Amino acid sequence: EFDVVVLSCHPGLHADALGCCAGLALGGGAFVILTPDWAAQKSKRKPLSPFTARVDKFLRQCPRVVVDDSGVVALEPGSDPGYWARPVPQRTVVPSGFQPVNQGQEAVVARMVEAARGGDRVALLASRGRGKSTALGMAAVALQKAGYPAVITGPEIGAVQAVLAVLGAAKVEAAFVAAGEVDCASLSPGTALLIDEAARIDTDVLRSLLTTHKGPAVLCSTADGYEGNGQMLAKILREVSMNILTLEDPIRWAKGDPFECTVNQCLLLDAQCASVPDDAAEDVDFTKVHRRLLQSDDGLLAQVYSLLKGAHYRTSPSDLRLLLDDTTVELFLARSGDGQHVIAVCMLVHEGVHGLKRHDLISETLKIEQGYRVARVARIAVHPSFQGKGLGARLTAAVVERFKEHSGDIVGVLFRADDRLSVFWSTCGFRTISAREGRARLVVRAISDRSVSAVDVAATRLGE
Repeated sequence: EFDVVVLSCHPGLHADALGCCAGLALGGGAFVILTPDWAAQKSKRKPLSPFTARVDKFLRQCPRVVVDDSGVVALEPGSDPGYWARPVPQRTVVPSGFQPVNQGQEAVVARMVEAARGGDRVALLASRGRGKSTALGMAAVALQKAGYPAVITGPEIGAVQAVLAVLGAAKVEAAFVAAGEVDCASLSPGTALLIDEAARIDTDVLRSLLTTHKGPAVLCSTADGYEGNGQMLAKILREVSMNILTLEDPIRWAKGDPFECTVNQCLLLDAQCASVPDDAAEDVDFTKVHRRLLQSDDGLLAQVYSLLKGAHYRTSPSDLRLLLDDTTVELFLARSGDGQHVIAVCMLVHEGVHGLKRHDLISETLKIEQGYRVARVARIAVHPSFQGKGLGARLTAAVVERFKEHSGDIVGVLFRADDRLSVFWSTCGFRTISAREGRARLVVRAISDRSVSAVDVAATRLGE
């Protein structure tokens, strides 16, 4: 948290950096974005990338946006051009370092303490700037003062500084142990496990903590964020049946802050899967969608991105940029017959388009010679209401068939070891090439006669 945040977009705009930095400026502080002269680029017929153009458009449409001649984009300038002063949030009490600042935070702290003292388990999920970590720190103070044992954990000590700051202000000591080093067997059943920044903890470590420790647990994490294990966290919380708490009103800045709203809309940080009629899958159309349509249709882009975000463990603004900018990516959709609803999405990345690169994962792993046309299924997602009905397999078949018609040779997928996914790809005709326990699995499908022997050689070398 800073009074002034400056984001430089020279030489280019970093999607994840914008998403991260937008939440760092405090209310009453300033946020500055330094950009090249995008307007001059457009006037010289040097088109911006679609993603950069999207950011430029949203910033210009944001209330009180000013773009000065030097290419500085800023909000609500004061005496110094280029600075935007974020509105100060209204608080019910003056913060003292370890007292709730509004009724929502007060209620959440009380519920956390109640859960920890009663052997219950709760998770606090909220957007950035809502005071989640501070609330966890207040709960830790209350527990320690009441004599209840607690262990504070997180991905590393630097990630839980907000919690430790509250403890320090209250002159209360508490033990911190990094998540990967917590020995649950040594904890007494009554010890409360207080977990901050849960989305940044390795999913296997987090799952082990919550399943091995049988005592109370209180967890905090960012909802609708871009960092960490994202939607995988929601899956783990369902598995362990944790009660969910939230905080609506921001604490770092004022409610309805225009910059927060603008960045969320631009980067689709709060995109959620929309409800779809039950009969939408009765007549499904499988089609390739061109990037130009995504660039011009915000509604379609939001539907696509929300499905990807909900299905994959770590979807970030960089993936949005990939969708809009990367010419090696093809996007395929399963849409309802009327075209109104996106039911499933598949991203296909063509490898070796401009010569082999380090991100050409299938070609590199298989050691495929140049001359073969190789593609990788980077993402596939099905709307939650229609999962388990064969739509993912049908969309995959349509994608593979189209690639085959365009002289494709090999389609591959790399994914984290998961038996359920292995069964899915086997059903789709993919062959497991590498499947070491606890590591990524590689499955491929040879779709041309000449590629069969190449895949056989790779399977032998990798120890099928």
